Amino acid sequence: GSGKVWEGSMALAAAFKRALDEGLPIFDPWYLLRLDEMQLSHILRPKTISIPMFRSRLQHLNNLGRVLLDRKMNFQFLLIRHRFSLFSSLYGGYLIDALSSLDCYRDVVFWNVNGRNHVLRFNKRAYLFALVYYGRALSSGVNLLLEDPHNILPITDWRIAQVLRSFGVLVYSKKLAETVDNRIPLKRESDMEIEIRVQTVNAMTMLLKSINDLLYPMKTVTIIALDNYLYNLSKTLTSEHHLTMTTAY
Repeated sequence: GSGKVWEGSMALAAAFKRALDEGLPIFDPWYLLRLDEMQLSHILRPKTISIPMFRSRLQHLNNLGRVLLDRKMNFQFLLIRHRFSLFSSLYGGYLIDALSSLDCYRDVVFWNVNGRNHVLRFNKRAYLFALVYYGRALSSGVNLLLEDPHNILPITDWRIAQVLRSFGVLVYSKKLAETVDNRIPLKRESDMEIEIRVQTVNAMTMLLKSINDLLYPMKTVTIIALDNYLYNLSKTLTSEHHLTMTTAY
């Protein structure tokens, strides 16, 4: 209703806010379970470009409704009132496991390298949930309920990979560089796409350690602060980034 045109994840949030303002029961699990293409098309009606991967997003919302009903839960579980952790059963359970049980948050890749199978639990959106909560809790001064923020892993976002490459932290092979620079999409869970994500995690981990080694003992930088800084920096870049059709990030 503000007349502002939103983009990306903010556009999705604005669409859901608009649906609430119109009185649509989008917090009702039964409504989500029964949501069809026509109804979602109305909720996500665009100002300019239609949302990509529409059918996947409809399936995610149907799945969310089904999971909430199966567990006899509603959206009250998102109202954080008690201490919780990412991995430990102490303080109310495993946030990452709980979120990753939902199709829209599950981000696990099985990767075979030289005959050896690896399970890569990126869970980008699940960690982003924790990262955003932690950052906003700190900035607003509310009682911080996340018990183990140190367990938040680097966010494997295309923007972060773009920044790291732009500043020479990541160096792509000739073939990968040509693919990215010519805006040729990388197939979801292809070796190239997985390698970018894996090396983004490695680079962010090493970068954070190097920064804190330099600042010690005066100051400590968290992964939350580093991710936020690089994310904002990415908005100033004009260099190409990799393209992949996925709802994982």
